[in-house]
Amino acid sequence: MARRETSDPLIFFCNGKKVIEDNVDPEMTLLTYLRTKLLLTGTKLACGEGGCGACTVMVSRFDAKTDKICHYAVNACLAPVCSMHGLAVTTVEGIGTTESKLHPVQERLSRAHGSQCGFCSPGIVMSMYALLRNNDQPTMEDILDAFQGNLCRCTGYRPIIEGYRSFTKGRCPQGENCCQLQNDKLKSRNSETCNTGENSGEKLPLDDDYVGVVSSSEDLISHSVKITDQLAQTSLKDKHDVNANTIPVDIYSKQTKMATDLFRSEKFVPYNQTQEPIFPPELLVFVPIS
Repeated sequence: MARRETSDPLIFFCNGKKVIEDNVDPEMTLLTYLRTKLLLTGTKLACGEGGCGACTVMVSRFDAKTDKICHYAVNACLAPVCSMHGLAVTTVEGIGTTESKLHPVQERLSRAHGSQCGFCSPGIVMSMYALLRNNDQPTMEDILDAFQGNLCRCTGYRPIIEGYRSFTKGRCPQGENCCQLQNDKLKSRNSETCNTGENSGEKLPLDDDYVGVVSSSEDLISHSVKITDQLAQTSLKDKHDVNANTIPVDIYSKQTKMATDLFRSEKFVPYNQTQEPIFPPELLVFVPIS
């Protein structure tokens, strides 16, 4: 009588739910299993080579030596599903949805206009989420390092980084050349002239040092105002002479009252690490078969 070969079932947790697979294909990747077996299609397939980060998920395990839970951002297109035995997998669906409530990582990416086509967004969200689970007060260096494996061809990373900068507690690695510091200086100079009654009609006090340095929407509007002001002074004999191609000079003083920020960080939902889902207790005593 032929002896029947048996194998131990694959056991892991996905978004807090226990998954048991008796006959798993050893060549199947975690990405394929998530999308075809668990129908979690938020994790995307793009390059299939671990180079774009669209398939990023968070994998968590308990380290008995350090008595700590470690979280890793993993490319699901490269990781075999069998390697998840005894681990916990978290996908973008597991941290928040529009049907229930968005996670602060998802909400800040949306409010900061960091998503256009949206194909890379789940991977970027999970890379940031894994970073916050390990360190809830990262620096800008930590964030830039975390995104080294994520590609975005739409936004150019700027709105993504600006939105996630709100999670940091340290200073920008650019030091005195930080664009945020330059914006603060520009706002200070504008307010000194535009907020006073007798000077409320004067032009914006922009120095030549700022010409060509357009690091935000506010800089762009301010520089446009200055250039348009110079053109208007040479082309208009009367500041009230308005046609389809010109603007009254005295309107420029009101530009600083416009809402030029891409987002209002004070409206972000606060991040509280203590409200994150707990690590499955069953895996704390789980001994993977070697």
